[in-house]
Parts: sequence; C-alpha cells; structure tokens
Amino acid sequence: MRREGRAISVDAAQANVTRYRELAKADPATYQPELGLALCTLCGELNGTAGPVFTSYIDLLEEGIALHRRLLRRNPSSVPQLGLMLCWLGVAQFRLGWNAKARDLMEEGVGVIRRMAHDRYDLWEPQLATALALVSAMLGKTGDHSSALSAARESVAIWRQLAEEYPGKHDYYLALALHTLCFVLQDAGRHDETLAPAEESVRITRRLRARGSGAAYARLLANGLDLQVAALGHRERWQDALPVAEEAVHSYQEARRNGDRRNSLTYATSLNNLSKIFSLLGRETEAKTYANMAFTECAKRTRDTDNLADLSIVASDIAGVMTSLGMTWNAKMLIKAVNLRLNPPQPGRLGKLIARLRRR
Repeated sequence: MRREGRAISVDAAQANVTRYRELAKADPATYQPELGLALCTLCGELNGTAGPVFTSYIDLLEEGIALHRRLLRRNPSSVPQLGLMLCWLGVAQFRLGWNAKARDLMEEGVGVIRRMAHDRYDLWEPQLATALALVSAMLGKTGDHSSALSAARESVAIWRQLAEEYPGKHDYYLALALHTLCFVLQDAGRHDETLAPAEESVRITRRLRARGSGAAYARLLANGLDLQVAALGHRERWQDALPVAEEAVHSYQEARRNGDRRNSLTYATSLNNLSKIFSLLGRETEAKTYANMAFTECAKRTRDTDNLADLSIVASDIAGVMTSLGMTWNAKMLIKAVNLRLNPPQPGRLGKLIARLRRR
C-alpha cells in the first residue's frame, strides 16, 4: 500500500530492531514479541521505498517470518505481522524472478490476512484489499490471468465498499486498485475493458485534488490519465487521447516539481506517448519536440533509475518512435546508453588491481 506519510523513519526502525535484538537475547519471553513488531515495522518501511531488492531486506523478512511462526504457538497477536511479511516477501521474490516461490508466499499471506478480515472486518479488510492487489499483479505477470483478474476485482470491490462506508478516507486506495485492475486487464489482452476503470480512477483523483494538492495526487492523476491514453489508443481514438496525454505530461511535471519519484521512468513514457499521438495525427513538428524530450528524460534515467527491468522496454519504445520520425542517431545513442547500463564493461587487469587496492 502506498502511504502518504510515514510514522517512523527507516533509520529509527532499524535502531529499534537493533535494540530489541539485544534485549531478546537476555529475555526472549519478554522481548521476542517486541522484536517481531520491530522487524515488521522496519520491513514495512523498506517495502514502501522504491529501489532494487537487497539481500539484507530478504534476510530481515525471513527472520521476521520465522520469529512470528514461533511466536504463534503462544501469542496469536503475531498473526497480522506474519500475513503482511509473507506478502512482502512474495513481492520481493517475484521481483527477483522466483515466481513459483513468490506465488506460494503470497497465497499463504493472503490466506492469513483473509482469516483475520473474517474475524475483524473493520480492522483487516484494508490489508486484505492491499494483499489481493499485490497478488493480482504478480499472477498477471506469470500468465494466470483468470486468478489475477479475480483477485484484482475483489480488491476493487473491497476498496469501493470501504470508500462508501467512510467517505473520503479510502478514495486514494480505490484509485490505486483500479490502476492495478487496468494493468491486469492489459496483461490478459483485454484492453477494451480498461477504459472504464481508468476513467473512474481519474474521476476519483480529480475529487481528491479538489480537496488538496500534493505530489502524490499529481502522480496518481498522471498514472490514471496514462492508462486512459492507452485505452483510447487501443481504440484508435487519437484525437480524444491527445488532451488526456497532454494533461498526463503536465501532471507528471507537477509531481516532479514537488519532489515525487524523480528517478521514475513514467514521465519519459508519458512524453513518448504524447509524441506518438502527435505523429499519428500528422503533427510531425510537435511529435519530434516531445520525442526529443522523451529521449532526454530517458537518457537521464538511464544513469540513475533502479527500475532496470523496465528500462530497456521504455528505451526501445522511445527509440522506435524516434526512428519513425527520422531521429535515428538519437535512437541509436539511447539504446547504446541503456545497453551500457544493463551490461557494464568488465574491468581489465589494471582495473581489477585498483579495485582490490581500494578495498584494503
């Protein structure tokens, strides 16, 4: 779940884990439950931080899961932490390419949280909706589209009910769940069905922005608009897609001005979408302008993005549009830069010697 604010910093959460590890060594019965909570809090903070999956994060999750499994024998309050950490570990394993292991972890985690939600709907239904969205995205990427759509739709249904019961409190998460549903529908090849949820998410986000501004709302709107552009483009409604794509670019610019996810690839993708639409409408000058902007933005992100899995996809799409517009030199330079980032040259003997000396 994306949070708009955090109650504790990663450094503070790490300090708590260190403290309770020491206390639990001396008095396990008293402090192991506190250590379990501290591990869950730290992993939750790390889960909300964009970036690559580190071995240290996997180790923390596995430590916390093992601890909560032991604590369950005498402390039922460990159930929530166990369910959440299983889901987080499943997401991490999926991002590392361990799809079968990820699915087992996610299904166990969702099962744990579903049992909690059955007993305490008001407390755990939001966590169930979040877990379902996570598992749906994973299942969609692994080709189990039927299960993915079922989980995504259940997540949307839960958030919709919560939004009706508590007006204004859960709209943000309903919009996110609708985005996930769109992605799952895209993975299933059911592009014609994405327009309605994309448009609904945009309507919800406009209401949120009417009540308050912020980078998170600007990005949420831009993401929904991009999904709407994709749906309209699939129907070849290019004239209708143009103002939507222009607004998406402006919304990403607003989000970035406010410091939101500067290393993300989504702005480059949105610029490229706008270039593509101008090209299809025969407006070559504007198409080249935005293609050049997309090239510049993607070249910057080639140096600093952590999302290497999508980098080559985004760059290839931008290069394809530039090539179609006769901008072949820029297209080749972008692909070359991306290849260097993804496959850096190995150091020669002198480079290896210098590296060894620096480690001493």
